[in-house]
Amino acid sequence: MAALPRLRLGLACLARSRFDYQAAREIYQRSVAALKQFPNVEVIAPDDLILDNPDDPTPGLIPQAINFFHQAQIDALIIQNGTFTMGDLSLDLADSLRVPLILWSPLEPDWTSGRLRLNSLVGLNVNSSHFFKIGRAFRYLVANPGDDVFQGEMGRFVRVLGLVSGLHRTKIAMLGTRAQGFFDLAFNEMELRAKLGVEVVAVGLGDVFNLARALPAKQVDATKVRVRELIDDMSEVPPEKEDLQARAYLAMRQVAEQTNASALAVKCWPEFPFDYGVAACSSVALMNDDMIPGGCEGDLEGALTSLIVQRLANSIPFLSDVSAIDRDKNALLLWHNGCAALRLAATRKHLFTHFQMNRGLTVGFGLQPGRVTLTRLGNDGKNLRLFATTGEALPTEMFIRGTLSWVKTDAPVKRVLDEFIYGGWEHHLAMSYADLIADLQEFAAITGIPLTLVQKEG
Repeated sequence: MAALPRLRLGLACLARSRFDYQAAREIYQRSVAALKQFPNVEVIAPDDLILDNPDDPTPGLIPQAINFFHQAQIDALIIQNGTFTMGDLSLDLADSLRVPLILWSPLEPDWTSGRLRLNSLVGLNVNSSHFFKIGRAFRYLVANPGDDVFQGEMGRFVRVLGLVSGLHRTKIAMLGTRAQGFFDLAFNEMELRAKLGVEVVAVGLGDVFNLARALPAKQVDATKVRVRELIDDMSEVPPEKEDLQARAYLAMRQVAEQTNASALAVKCWPEFPFDYGVAACSSVALMNDDMIPGGCEGDLEGALTSLIVQRLANSIPFLSDVSAIDRDKNALLLWHNGCAALRLAATRKHLFTHFQMNRGLTVGFGLQPGRVTLTRLGNDGKNLRLFATTGEALPTEMFIRGTLSWVKTDAPVKRVLDEFIYGGWEHHLAMSYADLIADLQEFAAITGIPLTLVQKEG
């Protein structure tokens, strides 16, 4: 459960002496200050801009900058065209620093001098063409430091770069394997490591059960008291199941702490109900309520999806099946046995026996209404891919057991379902209470993971 690391963001300002480099220097200083305002960001910037003076060249400026950024171990690099510059400066920088890249052009200071003082956008355009032609991914920004465009677009870049950087230090605990018969939840562990830097930590279910059974009664009793305060209805819960549930939750917490895992995937059956004695659903719900995403049925990529959108939205999502379609409402029913975070409830919260096996325990309630994004990081059998669509979670009563929400999709619901079914996507979606489309587009661009986006026509 490591905290998200600070983003070490490099900034290099390039300028040419035949343009107004003094204005570029002042913009550079304001740029450093503006970047420092973003949370969880450490700005790594040389004391001055990198000035290309063809009349009095200073040798070694770019090698010095490269060494400076290497020493600082930056996570991403911004190349700011303080003025127009020749393309060799930025190419040399980027070739030596294999990190995500942002090109930045400030606006012209004024139009009263009778000449282009900066000509920065043309410099950015030269660089963008060079990087495109050598296959180097980049993002770009045209804005002044601190203006509305800067706050919006650079804020999004920084947020997503922080997410991508943090994933390179993230562990996900795999408790058991995927559930029996769910071949669609198979994943490529080494691709996750290569593309995102995510490490999978394998933990045997027997080890989890042993941890749960060995917990001291005092700790278990304290957890039972806390759960009773969170749940409105426990009329179906026998004491022995309540005890097993609390122990399973505490064991999962201990596994997350011992492995430094930020999320976990759980093979929730048949071992949990038949060998341990209680289904894992409500214990996963409690983990979700602690902001530690859990993927039921061994859905590791689902747990990772939840972690990604949780970090973007700063709120826990609901990892769910797509269980029904209502064409009249243009809506999908998102439902699962009972593993949603309790903090997402809009109706009374129930704890009851599992609707199939009577081996409990699961939680049950209707989820909060609101604006939502439905997301899935999955794979096509060979490579990682990303799905997203948006909609409105409607007020939903718990008309069947489990945790559930009707979602009116922005796009025609049949088109959303067509993509999900014909596209062969895994059977879980993460529903987060935020519009994350722009962030997910940046995430896809930075990681190179293709995004399938189903949006409203027009």
